[in-house]
Amino acid sequence: MLALAASGGVSLYFCIVCGFFIAKVANLPANFAEKTLIGLAAINTITTFASLFLPINVATVAVLAVCSLPLLYVSRNDIGHLFTPVETGKTTLMWSFPFILIAFMVSLGPPRPFDTGLYHLQTIKWIEEYAVVPGLANLHGRFGFNPNIFTLFAATSLADICRQEIFSVNFSIYIILVVHFIHKIRSPIREHGITNILFFL
Repeated sequence: MLALAASGGVSLYFCIVCGFFIAKVANLPANFAEKTLIGLAAINTITTFASLFLPINVATVAVLAVCSLPLLYVSRNDIGHLFTPVETGKTTLMWSFPFILIAFMVSLGPPRPFDTGLYHLQTIKWIEEYAVVPGLANLHGRFGFNPNIFTLFAATSLADICRQEIFSVNFSIYIILVVHFIHKIRSPIREHGITNILFFL
């Protein structure tokens, strides 16, 4: 439980810091979910590029964490507003909590997709231990077209610390989207009544 929470916290930290920094520098009128997903794309791009030269493991994450401190400093006021106690924010989190709790419990179990045992885990382990190896797809064709999101899985798995793989990226994205959409659904219901839920359904 603690390992999943720590891994999810690492994922969210990088997504929020990178996303808020990019939105601030580019002056993008984005909401929290959009900024965080921009951050997800940015940090995944960084880890993918780094994987060309380095294994992506806890050491890489430590370097990224240090490098992210200036970004955090620049975006500190915008990120600080996330923790301002706003009544609507509390209510949104309250309604989101049951969905997040269910997803958390599901995430504690083993991965269910068939391909996870077939080649996903092996690919992630390879990314954690080695840089890109030219010709790896010659061993198995699937090694040549894996989604590059596996680099972010490797970065946030905390395998060196937890002694096992912890996969929290999907859970982290789920949290962002649940909170975002519950907030969006609550606004018209609060203003126009429960019948507006039909529009969203």
